[in-house]
Amino acid sequence: MTYPVPAGVVRLTDPATGTARFRVKTVGDYHIEVISMAFNWRVHTVLVDGFPWTWSARFWCYQGRGRDSFLAAVLAAQAWDGGNDTEPAGWVKSWDGRYAGRLARHR
Repeated sequence: MTYPVPAGVVRLTDPATGTARFRVKTVGDYHIEVISMAFNWRVHTVLVDGFPWTWSARFWCYQGRGRDSFLAAVLAAQAWDGGNDTEPAGWVKSWDGRYAGRLARHR
């Protein structure tokens, strides 16, 4: 990534694969992180006591792979309270099959 990481966000690098995660904050039992996917950025939660390079069961994707998409994901993660009954703002795809807040149609 060639653009700066916002203040307070910690870049973590997996020593085995070299992939990066951006830990935005810790709320209760979860770290809230932003990770790079093939076509987008993703906000996800990881248990504080869990394996640090695990995938979360709950995640929200943000459109695109550029700087603006990264910043949108980080800002949403910073503003989000991390509650189990809430979710960050501005996502386009969620862990439970919704796209921009609507259920996906299956054919």
